[in-house]
Amino acid sequence: MITWKADTGRAVVHVRAHRAAAFRVTLTGFRVTRRTADDPLRRDGADDEVYLTSTSAGFDSRNQRVRGTATRSRVIGDIHDRPDRVLGGSSWDVFKGNGGFTSGDAFPDRHPERVSRPLRDAAPPSLLFAGTLVQGESSLITIPEIWEWDDHPAQPPKGDGTTTVPIPPSTPGFLRVLRATRVNDIALPAVLRRMILRPASAVALPPEPFMRFGATDGTRPIGLRATGTDAYTRDPTAITLTYDLAELAARTDFGHGPGVIRIRYADPPGLDGDYTLYVRIERVT
Repeated sequence: MITWKADTGRAVVHVRAHRAAAFRVTLTGFRVTRRTADDPLRRDGADDEVYLTSTSAGFDSRNQRVRGTATRSRVIGDIHDRPDRVLGGSSWDVFKGNGGFTSGDAFPDRHPERVSRPLRDAAPPSLLFAGTLVQGESSLITIPEIWEWDDHPAQPPKGDGTTTVPIPPSTPGFLRVLRATRVNDIALPAVLRRMILRPASAVALPPEPFMRFGATDGTRPIGLRATGTDAYTRDPTAITLTYDLAELAARTDFGHGPGVIRIRYADPPGLDGDYTLYVRIERVT
């Protein structure tokens, strides 16, 4: 804003300072409501073996990506003859040793919504994002997923060998709407949750066709949507944040403590998996 100072005859420029703060987004753990329709012979391990992936991207005021990361955990579950895995789950049989996820399990402990141990890359709790958000200027998109692991993929990975969802270098239409979102300090948690969690297809990422041949065949993301016989669509949940959304989310109790928000990935009948991820949004400074 520019004002005129009559006593000096000079124009005065008033610059409004944008608020900024450092935030951290952490995948604290997950809970198994129902295990997937896995190989009945348990050739991949007892019940479910899973791993987690994430893609994150920060955007500036020109809607251009300024940073991005992609992560993948180690396989978590039955560790029999597999020292590369992380032990998780309560399943056990005499042939496979111990570990593997079944209905009612949780990871890394019985309270996956809490951060009860140091952050690590191998398995939750793990970091999704750490950085500064500036009010009215910067925004963040991060997409966490959980996969059911088998000895071979249900469909080949992309040409670059990745399985994470690619976030485009610019999504101007969505980001303009996101930054223009008005956040009310008294917004109900359910309303705020809908502002933060959106289908990945809402951020200019078309749903990805995912073909399978049999309910127990191949590594795949949990939470597919059926589109036909052995045909599915992959459209995971994106966490979308601005300074205002992150600031309010960090103070809001969504039912699992301040800043902790849950993401449910539930399969259609025949695939059967039903997993819930817990993500914590916190202000660091």
